[in-house]
Amino acid sequence: MTTRAMPIERRGGRRVVLFAALLVVAVVLLTAVVARPAGAAPAGPDGADDPGAPECTGSGLTHAGIDPADTANDGSALTHVPLQDGSFVPVVLVHGWRGSVGTWDLHMDLSENATAEPGTSHRSFVGNLQDVPGVSVFTFDYSSVNTSWVTAPAIGPTLATHIACLHDAFGQDVIVIAHSMGGLATRQAFAEAPEAAEMVSQVITYGTPNTGSDLAAGGVTTAVALLAVNAAPDPDRTIRDLAGDAAVDLATGSQALAELPDWPDGPAVHALYGDTSIEIPTMGLLAGPRPGGITVEMGDMIVPTSSATAGASTTDGVTCDYSYSLTRRAGEAVEELFQVLGTDRTRAGNPIGARAPCFHGNLMRTLELHNAMLGYVVDDLEARAVPSLDLDESAVPDDLRGQWCYRSNPDDCFSFAEQLVEHPGSLFLDSGSGEVRSDGSVAYGFCFDLGTFTDPDGCARANLSGYTFFPAGVPWDCEAANPRTKAPESSPWEYEGGCNPDFSDQHDLAEDRLVRWANHPFDEDLSFHDAEPWYRR
Repeated sequence: MTTRAMPIERRGGRRVVLFAALLVVAVVLLTAVVARPAGAAPAGPDGADDPGAPECTGSGLTHAGIDPADTANDGSALTHVPLQDGSFVPVVLVHGWRGSVGTWDLHMDLSENATAEPGTSHRSFVGNLQDVPGVSVFTFDYSSVNTSWVTAPAIGPTLATHIACLHDAFGQDVIVIAHSMGGLATRQAFAEAPEAAEMVSQVITYGTPNTGSDLAAGGVTTAVALLAVNAAPDPDRTIRDLAGDAAVDLATGSQALAELPDWPDGPAVHALYGDTSIEIPTMGLLAGPRPGGITVEMGDMIVPTSSATAGASTTDGVTCDYSYSLTRRAGEAVEELFQVLGTDRTRAGNPIGARAPCFHGNLMRTLELHNAMLGYVVDDLEARAVPSLDLDESAVPDDLRGQWCYRSNPDDCFSFAEQLVEHPGSLFLDSGSGEVRSDGSVAYGFCFDLGTFTDPDGCARANLSGYTFFPAGVPWDCEAANPRTKAPESSPWEYEGGCNPDFSDQHDLAEDRLVRWANHPFDEDLSFHDAEPWYRR
């Protein structure tokens, strides 16, 4: 294929088209860029059953009591429900630049599905969290200094202090949910007090600019800033905010961002983001749109997707694809510009800004992202809901005491002490149980009393379970322990010996492991059924 350079005039025209296209987008985004919900004052604590940790509140931290407008699904009053052991888990909400606690008053009324009609949820963002058993919600409000950088004493350092206090007060790891710069404030909190990161189970971020925030195309950032000054209800404040530390430090490539430590190891980071794509057809000088055009990837219109997801353990996004004709939109854009600059400061009803599920300020209103957030919170709390058992383990061999869990599913756990309580009469076999094998592993036989036997000699095969305990340092190689006597042919079952499945690579030699073997002898099958190991919790 032969290529040739584009004539200078065409290249310049393309830059003009790109700038014009982005300028149109800037115009329709004006009020959405600076709009922030003011937020009602958080309701007060509403009952002794929900600890508000008064020793931790103050300096911006407030316990969010239940708002009477947030009700249960049946319309009854919403109440706090503890975990199975009666405890609560503190969840801290951290707003972003120019934000406030009103960020969390939003209702879910947007969806990435263009044909969906999500309506408006009958509970707010906070109310939906409070409907989750075991949650106690706190808001961290630094709105009085929210245009300062996250190193300001009232932001990162204070948040670290609050995290430590809530962890100690509740005896539970904290969950942090942050919007935009609130995620950077959390990173700074971990940098100020590394022990705070060990007190947090997970951080859920909405559009956090981990590597910076800008529109970075043809000077459009400046255009947005200048137009936003005119659009804001308080132009003087907007000028001050745009000149503040955070407005400069949030920019991609800033020195402040370079100095901000990455997310630490330990807490999971779940990044929620918006991914907007805008297609702009090219135009002739006098004719209409020509074939082709440009596609502009805009992230959530404020934070690029790559920035919002940088360093995250998991990511969940919503996608918005738009196609805009400049000839068709020109008149609408001019009309919206006059609306924005008018004395009534009316918000223009455009699809990209005010009602866009992918837009930075709307992410907390988007149903799909909200469901993802609730899923992460519920999974976290369910993992903590295993009641602490004070069981007598005197009948359990020392090797086998405690809770044993799969790494593939940490919630799938058991203990022999529980089994002895649930099935009275069950016991460990005397013959061969506790025998140390040549490889250093230890064999145990456990007979479940299911009402079908009266003594160990009468333990039926269906009641008998064989376990092997692997002390730390003792390896397991299933194929070596069960060598094949002939090579597999067309099916893995057409040979004797070997392993199917083989979990050898899931044995972590640094820890003790326990394996329950499949209940069948080798002469009844053509391969050995290996089993996934449990690890002691």
